[in-house]
Amino acid sequence: MSQPLISCVVPTLNSAATLDTTLLSLRSQQNIKPEIIVADSASTDNTLQICQRWEVPTTYIPPGSMYRAINAGLHRCNGEWLAYVNSDD
Repeated sequence: MSQPLISCVVPTLNSAATLDTTLLSLRSQQNIKPEIIVADSASTDNTLQICQRWEVPTTYIPPGSMYRAINAGLHRCNGEWLAYVNSDD
């Protein structure tokens, strides 16, 4: 049985302090194949560098609404299942 593709959007804004842990958690899940997309709202810390290190695609979303960022990220997803996880969860 193949692993289901589960797409997960992570909205970020200056999330460098917690993003490594969040991405590690998503990547280490058993029995699924995660597709992770970071929807970033103009971070000025190392958030985007962390995404590059993890080879996680990002999309820019203007600041102002976490839910707009989540929805924009979900539109880029290809998974059978869709989800979002906050960058500090």
